[in-house]
Amino acid sequence: MIRDDKLPAGTKQRGMIGYLLSKPTGKEFVYAGPVNGYAQVALSYSAKECEKKATLFLRKREPLHPLTERAKLYGGKICQIPDAALANLQIEANNYVKERNQQGVELLAFGGMSYDFIWIMYQQIKRAMEETELKDEPPKRMWCVVGSGTLLTIFHLLFPTTEFLVVQVGKTISPKLIECYKIKSGNILSLQKNLKNLCSYFPPYPSVDTYDAKLWQFVLKYGKSGDYIWNVAS
Repeated sequence: MIRDDKLPAGTKQRGMIGYLLSKPTGKEFVYAGPVNGYAQVALSYSAKECEKKATLFLRKREPLHPLTERAKLYGGKICQIPDAALANLQIEANNYVKERNQQGVELLAFGGMSYDFIWIMYQQIKRAMEETELKDEPPKRMWCVVGSGTLLTIFHLLFPTTEFLVVQVGKTISPKLIECYKIKSGNILSLQKNLKNLCSYFPPYPSVDTYDAKLWQFVLKYGKSGDYIWNVAS
């Protein structure tokens, strides 16, 4: 099992710090996403470590979601938009960046789905794997939750021969990703699409109850000896 819940800001912290440092002229990084997502935490934590600013566009929620509270604790600037869908949040974030043109303000892609971020994160995880049993023997089967698809892309780069069992908890997985990574139709397990709903069976390790924790019930039902689970965050 991969326990990235032991990292302060989860798996994406591995790539985010390197990504921000690769942008020497970038002073402020802007992101729009769901309040249940962990990217807000990863960006805020990484920006603090790199002495940069993180600005987050999120749907208004009172009280703040626990993950947003954590992002705020790490110094993230929270911009709440009432009753806004993700597309509207992204428009607001894009307008914010345009208004500050040439002031070192950069908009991050949803989920970090950009070539630069994916490549940096791939390199960081591959380097970390050199000290584990995964260096020479990749998992035969791995469980993961899919949102933006960024992590699944990186996992496939790391383990091209691994059979992935993916759990949808939000948006539907892109048919292009399914075809590209040769995911069997029976290996795509869909849960309620409302990210607000909590998991039914909480795993015996720290996990996000609106996200990664939701795959545990499927592992209990369909898991096999030797399966790996990639737990993104706590």
